[in-house]
Amino acid sequence: MTISIHASAFDVNSWYQKITLTFINESGNPVDMNHAAISFTASGHIDPWGNSGGTLKGNLPLTLNESSYGTLETNNIIINNNDALLLQPGERGTLSFSLAATQVPVKMSAITLTLASSSSEDAESETPSDQETPAIPAADEQPAEPDVPEKDNDLQERGLTLNVSELNAASWYQRVTFTLTNLYAQAIDLNQLQLNFTASAHPDPYSPFQGTMLGNQAVTLAR
Repeated sequence: MTISIHASAFDVNSWYQKITLTFINESGNPVDMNHAAISFTASGHIDPWGNSGGTLKGNLPLTLNESSYGTLETNNIIINNNDALLLQPGERGTLSFSLAATQVPVKMSAITLTLASSSSEDAESETPSDQETPAIPAADEQPAEPDVPEKDNDLQERGLTLNVSELNAASWYQRVTFTLTNLYAQAIDLNQLQLNFTASAHPDPYSPFQGTMLGNQAVTLAR
């Protein structure tokens, strides 16, 4: 059974981008892609909250697993459908997802495919090219502009003001800076301070955190 895999070109300098995999059935028989497992190693991981799609996405949520080895991560995707998801002979199907980089330039290995009906399905794959920039998501896929925290929050009532840097509502990946101002007459200990907010996004745990209030230990992230 021969299925070739082609990955869309990507921007090696992008921290967040859409990747599309194209699967071509080069055999003479239909192939059931339900519960097929796709694996690759990259200096990044699939964003579980990012947009995914394609004709081979299935009608159930994808199963995503990752294992980190420094800045490299092994990514595994399992396609889920409530019945057979057939790729007919000579036909092609697609699967797209959002890749969040752990470092740039982005590196990505060849892609392997294992069908549920086979213990080790050998599929021909290509390592994505870095010569082209991937398609920009359609305008109707852009996230809604998140609410900017109100200035009358608890911190301000206690003598602190919290300001947030300007956000680009059309950006899929950006830097956000919180500025705290002490309105008290005495010093305040910000060790173990908790900052909470709601947004159509989440902090990237692999991105560099900076600022005078960063502390000398890693920040704790929870969502």
